[in-house]
Amino acid sequence: MVKAVVKRLSFEQVREAYALVHCLKQDLRQSIISLLHRHLELTAHDIATKLGIDSSLAHHHLGLLVEAGIVEITACPTSSVFKLNYLSLTKYLSALKCLGG
Repeated sequence: MVKAVVKRLSFEQVREAYALVHCLKQDLRQSIISLLHRHLELTAHDIATKLGIDSSLAHHHLGLLVEAGIVEITACPTSSVFKLNYLSLTKYLSALKCLGG
C-alpha cells in the first residue's frame, strides 16, 4: 500500500499560486508575457501592435499583470515601458510547484 504524502501549504503559497493561475488563464496575457520575455521591454503600443489588438485592451491586461507583480512598469517621458519581473515570476512558479507536490 502506498501512503499519500500531504503537504501543508501556507495561505501565502496558495494565494501566490492562485494569483499566477488567475493571470495566466487568459491567452492574451500569456501572449504578452511571451512578448516581454522575447523583447525584454516594450511599450503598451508596441505590445498592441505586435498582437494586433487595441491599445486600451493591451493596457487593461498589462494593468492586471502589473497588479499581480508579474510585470513591472517604468515611466518614461513619452510613454510607459513594461518588462517582466522575473523575481516575482520565479516566486509564483515555486508556489505552483509546491501545490503540485
